[in-house]
Amino acid sequence: MVKGPVQEIFQIMCLQRSFDTPLVLCAAFISLIRYGFSTPQSVRSFESLISTLNGEEYDLTLQELVVTAVQDVAAAEALQIAIGTPPTCNS
Repeated sequence: MVKGPVQEIFQIMCLQRSFDTPLVLCAAFISLIRYGFSTPQSVRSFESLISTLNGEEYDLTLQELVVTAVQDVAAAEALQIAIGTPPTCNS
């Protein structure tokens, strides 16, 4: 009952680039994973936004995910996806 709307909200926020920071994006995505709401479409949306980060933002995001992944399996999964999606521009 809640799963569909939560997934839709994440998708809309991704499409509108509504996340204030990459860390807020990661926190939202980790929550989707943790509660079993992650879908292939939400993974693609996460990858798409991660790939638009500049080099410094990407590095900081990975550092935060590594620290979080030590204690959270969902964060470890998000980290794996983020590592596979480096920024597409050189900044």
